[in-house]
Amino acid sequence: MTPTAGALACSVRVWTIALPGASQAATPFRPILGDEERDRAARFHRAADRDRYVTAHGALRLILADCVAADPAGLRFTLARHGKPALVYDFYCNGAQNYLELAKEVIGKMEGK
Repeated sequence: MTPTAGALACSVRVWTIALPGASQAATPFRPILGDEERDRAARFHRAADRDRYVTAHGALRLILADCVAADPAGLRFTLARHGKPALVYDFYCNGAQNYLELAKEVIGKMEGK
């Protein structure tokens, strides 16, 4: 991505997501979560906390899958600093070329290119 004259060299996308307190709102996200995410969700004592977790992680999967043109259920995550999810790159998954392009763009912006 090359910025046009007068445009910032870096862009930020911000999504806002309403986190539910009712389990019906979280239900569509459950099938796309990974096994570890489902296990962690099951450990929440309060249903409202579990549903917020499921919705947040499901929405994250949908957003990232759209960015890299991959199946949201096929994305793999690891835990980064402070327990935050970090996307694991897989050379053999669908959308691998998009992962590379996204990574090149991010690295280039971090290096000021």
